Amino acid sequence: MTTQPTITTRFRHIDADDVIYVGTAEITEDTADWGEPTTYVTILDCWRYGTTVEEVFPYSKTFPVQLCNDIIQTALEQRMTPPVTPIILPTDWDEFEVIDAETEYTVRIAAALPRIESDIEAKAYGLSAVRRIKVGEGSRYVIRAKGGLEDVRRELHRIKLF
Repeated sequence: MTTQPTITTRFRHIDADDVIYVGTAEITEDTADWGEPTTYVTILDCWRYGTTVEEVFPYSKTFPVQLCNDIIQTALEQRMTPPVTPIILPTDWDEFEVIDAETEYTVRIAAALPRIESDIEAKAYGLSAVRRIKVGEGSRYVIRAKGGLEDVRRELHRIKLF
């Protein structure tokens, strides 16, 4: 028996109800001693896209056998001719790393606040949590900040003009 290298491929299967299944499958091709080619497919992971993204387990007893066979057939076909649009898996979403986050607060305050439009101005006022202050209508201000609301309140209290 001769075994070819194992291939891991992604698949996207759309069932008769237009439910989308995506995942990865491992495909191994063997040649038996009598020369008959044999292909083994193992679904490694699979997700169902609907109103939510849900991981499903095609080898569980409750998963429809015909749907599992259809997904395996799709994986075999897409190994040779992948879809035009790339197959994105939920695990790909982990590649995103949050570098920076800011929160925008709209506040009403009786005292006047200075307009802060740059990092230099924020530094001049000694601000670390509050990054920008835009003057709105009346006594409203739009505050962009890093950190929690308590940090923002403390800094706004310190820099209020009157």
